[in-house]
Amino acid sequence: MAALDDDLLLERYKHVLAQMARIDENAHKFLTLYQGTTTAIVTGILALWLGHTKLGVAPELARFGVIAALLMVVGVGVVTMVLLVVGALAWMDYRREEVALTAGAGRFTRSAGRWSNFWRWQETYMVALVAVVSLLVVVMGIAWVLPSLEG
Repeated sequence: MAALDDDLLLERYKHVLAQMARIDENAHKFLTLYQGTTTAIVTGILALWLGHTKLGVAPELARFGVIAALLMVVGVGVVTMVLLVVGALAWMDYRREEVALTAGAGRFTRSAGRWSNFWRWQETYMVALVAVVSLLVVVMGIAWVLPSLEG
């Protein structure tokens, strides 16, 4: 029975490590998705801003479209940040489970993750990047694009 217990613990440990790796991969996927979506939205804003007269779009309608696109940038940014934070929370939970699984392994021990080390996590900088880029896009849209679309 002891061998079965050891095998189950080993399999659970492998599962925990795989989940932690998957969470790290997902963080990069979320950032890539944010980058692609935001780039497409900003391209649409620029096309509408620079080409609304050629396209036959009234300035009021172009202004409305730009405001909607800026709100989409904010929405995509918020969703991305939430996904990254949730991933960090899940990673911390798996780290604590990993520590519990390895507690009885003899010489091999790991300390539990600490929230005070958040500045060392890649997710912290990813969230900051998404927040800064989203804020810059909105500020530039409000400061430059919208005033030029006054009817």
